[in-house]
Amino acid sequence: MRNYARQKSAFCSKKRVFDAFDNLLANADFKYIFVSYNNEGLMRLDTLKEIMSRYGTYSCFKKTYKRFKAAKNKHCSAEYCTTEYLHCLIK
Repeated sequence: MRNYARQKSAFCSKKRVFDAFDNLLANADFKYIFVSYNNEGLMRLDTLKEIMSRYGTYSCFKKTYKRFKAAKNKHCSAEYCTTEYLHCLIK
């Protein structure tokens, strides 16, 4: 029987995600790279921007979404919303 807990991806580890992401971009053989990442991930927006900017022309677009909640809420507070960022890189 395999122990899946021991095979955790570097992208799911707060200690290893930065190096894994940097390595991925450094070795990517593509002209355009798009990364969709929300404000609840392990890396902060400024960190993603810093890493991606090392490898080409970087831009970012954002969209805020209401989270699903059974009770209706007219306001979009941080507790009830998430922000999705589309990070774009021309390598």
